[in-house]
Amino acid sequence: MRNTAGLSTLFTAALLLAAPTVAFAAPPEILKPTCEAQGGTFSVEQGTKHCVTVSTAEDRTGRSLDGPVAPDGSFYQGTSLVTLFRVTTTTQSQKGAGEVTTTTENSSHLGDDWTRFSCNLLTPNGGTGGGYIFTPVDFSICDDLGLFYGI
Repeated sequence: MRNTAGLSTLFTAALLLAAPTVAFAAPPEILKPTCEAQGGTFSVEQGTKHCVTVSTAEDRTGRSLDGPVAPDGSFYQGTSLVTLFRVTTTTQSQKGAGEVTTTTENSSHLGDDWTRFSCNLLTPNGGTGGGYIFTPVDFSICDDLGLFYGI
């Protein structure tokens, strides 16, 4: 019978010697060029490096106001639109070569550019489905009733 255990051990040792050395990745580091390439602002305060990035997004949002309800249950509804600005500030900090910490702050605010979007007469649907029938009407009606928010 052959001695395969000796050959197996010899083969395994040869593989281990020929294998490349495993390199461990360096811990993440905040660097000025990397920060600025990401659109951030780099600073150092008392040995702590900071990289601050700010991103913004805009959405349109609406707000509707209802007028007084008539005896038949109908009423006018004015809808206005405004831009909603969202700001996200991300701060990465690192003291010396220590761990990188990340904090994120979100804020939002409404713009002041309200615009008229729609003016409708809502009439109760007499059918079995309930709800209302929306009939577009002239903006001047909702203007007269003060149904456009922020205008």
